[in-house]
Amino acid sequence: MYHLDVINQMSGTRLRNYILPGLDSVLLEQGKLRLFESSRDTEEFIVPHSHRFDFACLVLEGVVTNKKYVPVSHEEAFADMYTMTTLKYEGQPGSYSPQTSCENKRFRVNTHAYQQGDWYSMSYEEIHSISFRRNTKVLFLEGPERSTKTVILEPFVNGKKVPTFKVEEWMFQI
Repeated sequence: MYHLDVINQMSGTRLRNYILPGLDSVLLEQGKLRLFESSRDTEEFIVPHSHRFDFACLVLEGVVTNKKYVPVSHEEAFADMYTMTTLKYEGQPGSYSPQTSCENKRFRVNTHAYQQGDWYSMSYEEIHSISFRRNTKVLFLEGPERSTKTVILEPFVNGKKVPTFKVEEWMFQI
């Protein structure tokens, strides 16, 4: 998924010949535009998750480290077992219906750090976790919703799922 694909998904009204012949202006109406700002180095762990939309990000300041979890179909060095759970989004950040389908699967992690000026993007089906360095600012282009479900990964160790997914009272405050 490239960042221009996400931007194109957000396209709405087009004005042709905007001041100049052949110059079009397209209003980005679909999806949302966010700014993530981190005032501290994140040490806490974000449960690996998918999104319900494709997105593209531009790092304006600082550094983010994105970890993509890629499923593997065989025993592989550096691939760990996770319980993959599908949750239904209920319309508000942190609000999900009870867990539905669960499956144990192996994933390997591809880690990449992005710094000022770098773009990165992901499809709604991809699973990731992310961390931010202090004073990081990321422009987040959220494409139109493509699913009502989110997938999370929790470690599967010694024959049991380790429940790491939580929504705490202090999260998502206005």
